[in-house]
Amino acid sequence: MTVIWGGTFIFIKLSIESLHPSLFLTIRFGLALLGSILIWNASLKKIPIHSLRIGFLVGFIMFLGYASQTLGLEYTTATKSGFITGAYVILTPILESLWFRKVPQGKLMIAVLFVFMGLFLISFGTDNPYNWTFSDPVNLGDVITLLGALFFAIYILLIDRTTKHFNEQGLFFGQLTAAFLLSLIYFLIQSSLSNQSLVPSSWERIAIFGLVYTGILATIVPLLIQTRYQKAVSPTRAGIIFSLEPVFASIFAFTVAGESLATMGWLGCVCVFIGILISEINWKNSNKLN
Repeated sequence: MTVIWGGTFIFIKLSIESLHPSLFLTIRFGLALLGSILIWNASLKKIPIHSLRIGFLVGFIMFLGYASQTLGLEYTTATKSGFITGAYVILTPILESLWFRKVPQGKLMIAVLFVFMGLFLISFGTDNPYNWTFSDPVNLGDVITLLGALFFAIYILLIDRTTKHFNEQGLFFGQLTAAFLLSLIYFLIQSSLSNQSLVPSSWERIAIFGLVYTGILATIVPLLIQTRYQKAVSPTRAGIIFSLEPVFASIFAFTVAGESLATMGWLGCVCVFIGILISEINWKNSNKLN
């Protein structure tokens, strides 16, 4: 999931240069919903209505996260967006402790600190044109993206709770349906407020590829995996694993757009990997490995 998500930042950034965010989101989730219906058409009648409704509610939060991230990318850089979105690694254990009234394990909190430090170094360790410094002001895009990080943290907690009690396929289709309908409403509102058509007369190839990548590969596959398997790990640990997203985003950015990390950026990647190892290793039984 995290590898696939890593490619979304650069492709969304390049796509919304020619597409309005609302149109991008509508087509993205429309493709995901259509593709899912074609794949699982035979089993749709077996989906429990109650699970579908719960999935719709979870999908509302998911949509807010993706919409905030996409809209924020219109006003900020891909690097800053990746770092700020990664803040859900910090927000998830805080919300988890408040929601479930339990304190996360000490090793997980140490892992969170390593991950946060790593994301910080990655953000400040990128070469131009996406490099940013302490003197750069916080803009509207940064605030919107931070709000999206909060929604993603809430979404992780909701997935952890709902997948243990409701039908996976119902949750899956409920989320996609909600995301598509809300994106369509968002697009219709923006179209009515705009004095010009939001649908471009010509389509850039990178935008088409970005829609297919995010709509099919980066939505259907991760959503299916997360809905089915995240219940096997805690929300905090899931958030830490997801923190590898900016690392893979840097790899995709280098491959697609020629961006590269400076020394501090690579040091940040090392910190993220250390955080992952700390969260995954069972220290009590590590001496018994064979």
